[in-house]
Amino acid sequence: MRRRLPSFLLGSVLVLGSAPAAAANPEGARHARDADGIFWFMHISDSHIGASFIEGPKAKEHLQFALNQAVMIVKPSFVWNTGDLNDGSGKIGVGGTGIPTSGQSASQWEPYKAIYEAAGMKLGFYYDLPGNHDVYADEGATFYLKYSLWGAATKKTWHEFRVSTTTGDYGFFGMNSTNNYFKPLSNCCPSFLDSEIAELGTWLEKNASAKLVFVAAHHALDGNGSEPTGKADQVRALLKVHKAFYLHGDIHDYKEYIDSDSIVVNEVASLGKDNSKNIAIGVVDHDAFVYRATGTDSAWPFAILTTPPSERLRDVGTNPYVYSVCKDRKNNPFRALSFSFTPPTKVALKVAGLPEVIMKPAKGSFDFKYPVWQAEVDTTSLRAGSENVSVRVEADGASNTHQIVARFSDGPCSPLPGDPVEPTDAGADAGPEDAATDADPSADTGAPLPANDDTADQGGCGCRTAGAGDPRRGASLLAGALAFGLVAWRRRMLRRWGVSLNPPG
Repeated sequence: MRRRLPSFLLGSVLVLGSAPAAAANPEGARHARDADGIFWFMHISDSHIGASFIEGPKAKEHLQFALNQAVMIVKPSFVWNTGDLNDGSGKIGVGGTGIPTSGQSASQWEPYKAIYEAAGMKLGFYYDLPGNHDVYADEGATFYLKYSLWGAATKKTWHEFRVSTTTGDYGFFGMNSTNNYFKPLSNCCPSFLDSEIAELGTWLEKNASAKLVFVAAHHALDGNGSEPTGKADQVRALLKVHKAFYLHGDIHDYKEYIDSDSIVVNEVASLGKDNSKNIAIGVVDHDAFVYRATGTDSAWPFAILTTPPSERLRDVGTNPYVYSVCKDRKNNPFRALSFSFTPPTKVALKVAGLPEVIMKPAKGSFDFKYPVWQAEVDTTSLRAGSENVSVRVEADGASNTHQIVARFSDGPCSPLPGDPVEPTDAGADAGPEDAATDADPSADTGAPLPANDDTADQGGCGCRTAGAGDPRRGASLLAGALAFGLVAWRRRMLRRWGVSLNPPG
């Protein structure tokens, strides 16, 4: 006789199994105890290989440093180079001694290619985009398509890829903002390509379930202050709908700001023409995005506080994706990254006026290949509001501090992702409300607070991904439904067979 699953139990499985996945956005970033899924990448721009005159005498040296020592120490998931790969000053003269923006020359592009090849950069790890200096006097970006890693391999000026972790998938899309040609000896006119805008729109729709989305190009959406980027409004509209972050170079400055009221933008200084803030690291920690830059002049040690995020953007404005930390915990988790040439001798955390706490490796024993540090702090004595939080790393005979302004709220505090799950008693007469389920793991929230007057480097943006929740929640709900269904089915069978449900004893 063929046995069928009881109809009431089958219904429970179908309802839970067919629930649609929540759409991703950065408003779901959450405070978490574990370090699951954390990853980081490097962002560089404006290497200007071949630059001469007063600016850029160390362009080759800086790119070699970034793709060799920095990659070795940071161990990023990938490296994003957002253009001006060469200086575009090689058309007149020999070996890059020509007039800036005069045009393209193999004498500048070949050294660029030689550097990334010698560093072992490969597809799937190193993504280089074109900048205006890469297309001066070169209609169709033919030099970029011949000498860049991505362009030569794919014959495309745009790319898309994903990073997958234990906490979900994250999408990245690189665009060409040069319109494939700049007139020589001019700075006109950056523009996105219609074909790539269409590709971006299609890709965003296909990746609607990504936890976070990042888009990069060489130019700022509003240009460089004198020449707005063409068709930027079409790109803006897509970024707003999908709540994407935007990264760029071009301006040779290190800034974090809001574009068009809602798009969080980060830019890095010139790798070839600046000495500081020209190697940036973007970190994703439980869907909070933090962006901070070090420099080729004094790169290490380098500290990044990743949990909690700052309520303020680094330069000006309020972080739209900040979450509040419930202060009424005796073991509130804090997390940071530490990068140095030699292992740190000390990683210390300071929360408001509380005593300094020494952070420990996230894996329990020091693993220099996984530079994530954690500490738990009793924050019950704090008042709700804004408080300074900082991490200090001591290594290589120097120290580096990253300070932010965190937002704290009153309890009661919800359980955090990574908290131990309390066992429950699923007795024979348990009802649906007694089924074992995880507590709501969503982040603690609090009313927005005005930014304070702290002027320390705020280090980046923390973000939220609405509706993400803990993936264990769905599994535990299903387990609870199955347990309840089996108990009820057992009771029905016992009654049918005439067995007492409450035997004497």
